[in-house]
Amino acid sequence: MVKWDFCNYKLYKIQQIKIKGQKDLVHLFSGICPTKYDEDDVKKWLNVNFDNVKEAGYRWNYILTCLLEDDPDYYKTILGPKVLSYDDMKKDFELTHCKILYPKAYVYNEIMEDVQLIKDAGDTYKHLFCTEEIVTKSKGKIPVTVPFYTKWAKDSNIRRYNFVVWSPPPLICDPANFNTWKGLEIESYKKIDDGTGRDYWKEFLIFVENLFGDEAVSNYILSRYAFRIQNLGLRSYIILILYGEEGLGKSMLIQILDKNFGKYATEIGDAKTELFSDHSMVEYKRLFICLNETDPITCHQNSDKLKTRITEDRKWFNPKGIKKFEAEIVVDYDVTTNNENSIKITPSSKRRYFQVEPTEYYQGNTEFFNDMVKNIKNNPVSIKQIYEGLKSFDWKKYVPSGNFQDEAYKPMTESMIKSQNMNMDKIVYFLKDVIDEDSDTYRRNQNTTDLDKTTGYFKFKNNTFFNNWTKWCDDSKIPFTYNKIAFGMKIGKLA
Repeated sequence: MVKWDFCNYKLYKIQQIKIKGQKDLVHLFSGICPTKYDEDDVKKWLNVNFDNVKEAGYRWNYILTCLLEDDPDYYKTILGPKVLSYDDMKKDFELTHCKILYPKAYVYNEIMEDVQLIKDAGDTYKHLFCTEEIVTKSKGKIPVTVPFYTKWAKDSNIRRYNFVVWSPPPLICDPANFNTWKGLEIESYKKIDDGTGRDYWKEFLIFVENLFGDEAVSNYILSRYAFRIQNLGLRSYIILILYGEEGLGKSMLIQILDKNFGKYATEIGDAKTELFSDHSMVEYKRLFICLNETDPITCHQNSDKLKTRITEDRKWFNPKGIKKFEAEIVVDYDVTTNNENSIKITPSSKRRYFQVEPTEYYQGNTEFFNDMVKNIKNNPVSIKQIYEGLKSFDWKKYVPSGNFQDEAYKPMTESMIKSQNMNMDKIVYFLKDVIDEDSDTYRRNQNTTDLDKTTGYFKFKNNTFFNNWTKWCDDSKIPFTYNKIAFGMKIGKLA
């Protein structure tokens, strides 16, 4: 009884109730308590204790503790069903949360797929309470309500891992690490028939065949995607470049294929800021990235970075406001463009690229594309059928080694040849003009002492040859990019 009065008196004082009102409320509260009320006893208690109430320590949690001691059954009717024991709440909490130890301790939330530092998570979860047992003199062991997260954060036996990783199969994850890979969303979709009777996989195969008009090209592209569906964590190490004017169906193809990979595939329009910037995170936890109608100037300026991206298996990420970290990447890249030279393909880098120009088979066929968007691209049933088709597609029949860079299995397209010629080193064109009898460079050198009349070979002195190069650059309106030393080194490398 006294404990109850102490608590209520403290609360009255906090509310700035006058002294008489405080005492009246103590009498009122005592009168409705289940214990016998004695007015004289309460007056005596107030006379002794009125000026000795602690400034801190008596709040609602203390009232609940007192209620628990005085009437445990009543306490359970108020809070019992709503507050779980620590062990029960811990079990529920750890279904979706765990502690990560490195590089700095934090809590991982599987629902939000996000992390919080231990101290920050304390604010997020401070509304959670649980019960634990304490020992009292009068009642023995009794449950009391305590903040859950404070207790969990200090528990030595909680769900914890060393690092967060993202390892799609067949990549193997160390059991000491937490693998955030949860599978493709399309895998959980069971319905493969929408009642129309349409065989969407067969329709998709016909679409691909007509789009490229070349069986070898179609099978190579389908094999690449089937390989990824069947080996999600393995890369093809190839950039697929679909070049052509608008309306051919190249973007439609990529969008339908990307639907199979759900949130793990994305399109970007500004490669400079979204892919090549220092703080880019677009490749993190991605299987496919499509550079959609990307700026060729940006890609040419970053051609070395792009070549490296195709083959590197790990990358340092530097997100804004978060410590830099290294992670595995398993992303492959696609490009849709109406510029035949959007990506700098050279003879030395052609293994990494596969460029093809779609046919005009579907150009202007509005009815066909309307149906594709409605009934295939935006239809989960059709995407599921295409997914199942790719999952069983025999890619080994067309790329038996699994090496998509192998020229024995990769078709050579006319568009690839053109792009390589566009990006051939300008010195190669200069050398061709040196020996081309119809060129001005050849005719100019006919009257020099560098021509050996006996053999027909030119034997240039270094200075003369460099002067030929500078004159050729000037005549061809090509920027002068090499000094004499760099020119000599480049000639030696090309030779």
